[in-house]
Amino acid sequence: DDGPIDTSGPPKARPNVQIASAEAFHPDWDDTDMLVFERPVDNAWQYNEDERRAGRFFSRRNKAVGDWRLEANVLTLLWTGSQRPDIVKAAASEKRWRNDEGM
Repeated sequence: DDGPIDTSGPPKARPNVQIASAEAFHPDWDDTDMLVFERPVDNAWQYNEDERRAGRFFSRRNKAVGDWRLEANVLTLLWTGSQRPDIVKAAASEKRWRNDEGM
């Protein structure tokens, strides 16, 4: 646990990169997954509370792509061909996300 999210002051600037990656795991998996997120469609990682960010992502484990959407501290992943999204929330920090439905 990284403690509570610090919301005081202006948001910290994120690096201006083309992709971002994350490691994902589940107790039922033998190995972790690497998710690679493309830059948001509006080309900005920064966001205000009232805005959303969206783009495409790739899963190394599933060898599949999908769409991602970020609203505040909620990240929604919709796999191509699937009707049911995976939803994860950042609770303690934007470096740790949790899917309470999948546990």
